Amino acid sequence: MIINIYDKDFNKLTTLLNSASDFNDLSYSAQVNGNGDASFTVRIDNAKITASTIKHYNKIEIADQDGTVRWVGVIISKTIELDLISVKCYGLAHVIDRRLTGSAEVHNGQANTEATAILTAINATEDTGVGLGTLDVSTAVNITFERTKALQAIKSICEAVGAQFIVKSDRKLYLQTIVGQDLSASIFFRYEKSRPELANILQFKVADDGKSIISKSYGKNDTLTSAQEDSAVKTAFGLLEDFNNYSEASDQTTLDNLTANNNQDSGISPTIALSPTVEDNFEAGDVVQVILDNGFITIDTPYQILEKSVKIVNAQKMITVKLNLEIKDFIEDFKNLKKNIELLSRAI
Repeated sequence: MIINIYDKDFNKLTTLLNSASDFNDLSYSAQVNGNGDASFTVRIDNAKITASTIKHYNKIEIADQDGTVRWVGVIISKTIELDLISVKCYGLAHVIDRRLTGSAEVHNGQANTEATAILTAINATEDTGVGLGTLDVSTAVNITFERTKALQAIKSICEAVGAQFIVKSDRKLYLQTIVGQDLSASIFFRYEKSRPELANILQFKVADDGKSIISKSYGKNDTLTSAQEDSAVKTAFGLLEDFNNYSEASDQTTLDNLTANNNQDSGISPTIALSPTVEDNFEAGDVVQVILDNGFITIDTPYQILEKSVKIVNAQKMITVKLNLEIKDFIEDFKNLKKNIELLSRAI
C-alpha cells in the first residue's frame, strides 16, 4: 500500500511507502449515505513527516502498490507521542460537510438537479475537490435550506426521495437509487458448514435490534403536517410512533416523503469479516451474494455493502463489510429468534 499526501488544493507533497516502513497500522473505511475514515501511524524521525506534510485538511490518498486508489480523504487530527504520530483522517465528503448552503436557499426540482446545484455552488466559492459523478434520481423535491451543512442538505434530498449518496475514491459524488454495481453473479461471501473448503467468511455477526422500529411517523413544518403509516410494520409489531420537525420541507409531497421514509423495520445489520484471500474487487455500495449455512440458519441472497472497512495486517488486507438493513428475506429468518444474537464467530 502507499499513501499519497497532497495540500488542500491537491498539489502533491509526498508519498509514504509501506515497503519503506514509512507508515504502520493503516486502516480505512467507506460508507453509503455517510462518510468513512482512516488512520495510520508515522515515525517522527521520518524526513517525509513535517508540519507541512501532515497539516490539517491536507488531502490523503490511499492506494495499492499498482496505483489503484482505494480511499481519499483529509487529515483531521493528530496525536503526537515521543517517537510516533497517529494520524486520523475523514473521507473527502467531510469537506462538503464543512461548507454551508445559502440563507433561505430554495431547491425545487429533480433530486439530481438540486444536489448538483448545491455541489456546484460550493465548489464555485472554493473547490472542495469533490466532482460530479452519476446523479440520476429524477424524483422532484421542494426543500429550503437555511445555512445548512451542504452534506446534510444532500442527505436530506436523498431522504426525501429514497435515494443514496456516496463520495467514491475517484473524488466524485454519486446520487442514485442504488450507488454501486450489482456484482451478485460474480462475488460470493460464503460459509457452509458442509463445505468448509469453499468458505471465505471468517466471522459473521448480526444484532436484531427492535428499539429502532417505527410503524407510524408524524412530520411537521410550519403550517404543514403529515402522518404516514407502514401497515406491514404495524401488523408485525404494533403501533410504534415517532415525530420529527422537517424544517427544510417546503411542500406537502416532500414532507410526506420525508415522514414516510422515517418508518422502519427492525434494525438488522449483518457484519462479515472476510478471509485475507478474498480479492479486493468490490466497494461500498456494491451488491454481492451472501451464502451462509451454519446449521442454524440458511441464507443465499444478494446484499448491498453499506460499509467497507480495511485493515492492513502483515501486508494483508483484512476486510470487514456491513450489509444492507432492508433485505426482507433475511429479516424474516430472524423473527422467531431472540432479539440480540451472534450467529457465528469462527476462524476457518
